[in-house]
Parts: sequence; C-alpha cells; structure tokens
Amino acid sequence: MNDLEIRLDHCPNPVPSGTWLRGTIVWPDLPPRASGELRIGWVLEFKGPREVGIAQIHRLIPGTAGSATRFEVRLPSAPWSYSGLLSRLSWFAEVLVNEDGRHHAHVRFDMSPAGHPILLGDGGSETPP
Repeated sequence: MNDLEIRLDHCPNPVPSGTWLRGTIVWPDLPPRASGELRIGWVLEFKGPREVGIAQIHRLIPGTAGSATRFEVRLPSAPWSYSGLLSRLSWFAEVLVNEDGRHHAHVRFDMSPAGHPILLGDGGSETPP
C-alpha cells in the first residue's frame, strides 16, 4: 500500500520560474533504513515517446509513519511550461523511496517567467494573458 503523499503549499499556477517551491511530504510506514529522494523535473509530451528531464535531486531521510517533512527548493529559470496543439511541457515534484517503485508520490505544476500560462497557437506565438 502506498500512503506516501507530496503536497505543494498554496502557490500560483503557473509558478514563476526561479522562485521557491515549498511543500510537505507525508510518510507511510517504511522499513528501517529506508532512503528517499525528492526529484524536481519536467516532462515533454508530444507525438512520440515522452521526454523527461530531472533538474534537481535532493536526498531525504524518511520520517516515521504519519509524520511530515517540509521541503523548500528553488526552481530553475527554464525550461518554461507551455501547451500547444502538438506538444506540452510541464513540471513535476516527486518523492521516491528505495527505488523499488512501491513507495512514490507525484504532483505536477506549470512554471513560466511571467506568471501566466504560455499557450502556443497556430502561429506559434505566445498568447497574451
């Protein structure tokens, strides 16, 4: 059973690039000496295989069952999230425990420099807010 949770603090969507992403990880009952990672990355979806990039990896020491751990990471300045007719780029924060895949949590968010979504239309230009 996977009771691992990741919760982002109230933040605008999209999150401004280069700012702090804050949240909480709620831990399930884990075996002794479990290890974990918080990963911040992006995923590009289009016709074809998805591309995933990992921007940051932070080592974690899991807490006891039901306990919570706060995190705070500075987001990079790029790549920016966008949504178009043929592709979409979004960001994620995920927690993995022991790399066995049994304990994981994942949350997606968008990131842009101007604080508004970047929508690509027929002409490929940015849609104003």
